[in-house]
Amino acid sequence: MSQCWSRCGSLYAVARDRVATVYSVDPATTTLTQLAEIPLRFAAAAMQIHTQDPVSSSHLLVVGTSAGILIHEVLPASPVALAQLLPDVAVSTLTLAPDASRLVVGTVDGRIFVLSVEVDAWRRGSCDVQFSTVLPSPRVTSVSWSQRHNRVIIATRKGTVHAFCPADGSWKADSKFDALATGASSPSQTLVAWWGPQSPIIAIAARDDPVLLEFHDVFSGRRTQSLRLAPKPQRQASAMAAPSDSDDRHLVGLCAVMEHDERLVCIDSTATLWVISWPFLSICCPR
Repeated sequence: MSQCWSRCGSLYAVARDRVATVYSVDPATTTLTQLAEIPLRFAAAAMQIHTQDPVSSSHLLVVGTSAGILIHEVLPASPVALAQLLPDVAVSTLTLAPDASRLVVGTVDGRIFVLSVEVDAWRRGSCDVQFSTVLPSPRVTSVSWSQRHNRVIIATRKGTVHAFCPADGSWKADSKFDALATGASSPSQTLVAWWGPQSPIIAIAARDDPVLLEFHDVFSGRRTQSLRLAPKPQRQASAMAAPSDSDDRHLVGLCAVMEHDERLVCIDSTATLWVISWPFLSICCPR
């Protein structure tokens, strides 16, 4: 299953197997009203909703699949399949920049594509690839844009983390984070998120430990703090003892809420929700 929200929070989409359903969200009651049910040619691995205009009734559903990206226009009457982009790419994740000017596509085999968001070109089935590279580890698991949408942090299934930013007209790897690009061994998928006003901190979940959060300073690349969200599992007294639920506990979701007091929200495999605040962020990086 894959799901996503529009950036304004007025639309929600969920895909199961080869069917995606888009809902409108009432801001007062949070009631969901179905807008469209969209049959997909391939099962969805990741989705994003691109809102073309705040007052427009037309939106684009961008669906990453094992055979590229499917673009559907969500209309009040009936959805329209527009195009298929990068058909030879098996997508594992995709993320729009905060200003919706770029789309980062991560793949199963560890490739990264940064696409310009050009709706007219997408309608014709073409796309402008600003940057592409092959990471040393397979399966991109998480992508996060900085608030100013000029830097992107990327994590893989093997626990490696990579940062990229545009420089001199092209995208380049940020050497401050080279130490995070090697040496990790994650038993679960690694997650990343920019955190705080002006995005001074990168939060990394489950890079070496399935329930450990690490916080890295953007300017130096160094780890400043870490936070374990659950105790280490106890060793079983007997090899025949059944493992407990905590033995397989791991973080499965991570996002930063950038309104008000900039909280970090995590969820683990036991459906426990963690809300984390850090007063240091608002003190050192006021709005």
